[in-house]
Amino acid sequence: MPPPFSAQHSFAWTPLPGSGAYVREQVRMDCATLAQVAACLRGSVGQITPLLETLYFRAAPLAVLDCCATLEALAQEVEQDDVQTITERGREQLQVL
Repeated sequence: MPPPFSAQHSFAWTPLPGSGAYVREQVRMDCATLAQVAACLRGSVGQITPLLETLYFRAAPLAVLDCCATLEALAQEVEQDDVQTITERGREQLQVL
């Protein structure tokens, strides 16, 4: 026999797949994931920068010296362009429903 219902039990409402609420939730979650990815990229920059500062031959033409600028640019692209793309795709799907 199941335990009686109590205020301790909370049930999460999940939208039905294919509904407008579902699409909006997917957009929200995808954008949150992209924010996490951008944060990871910036975290990598924070870890790599001190390592690069220890290089004796920093004046040499090393590809590694460009990696932090590249990762930061990628993080910005993820935050701006990819979020915009996901948002637009969500809007397109909502118009079809």
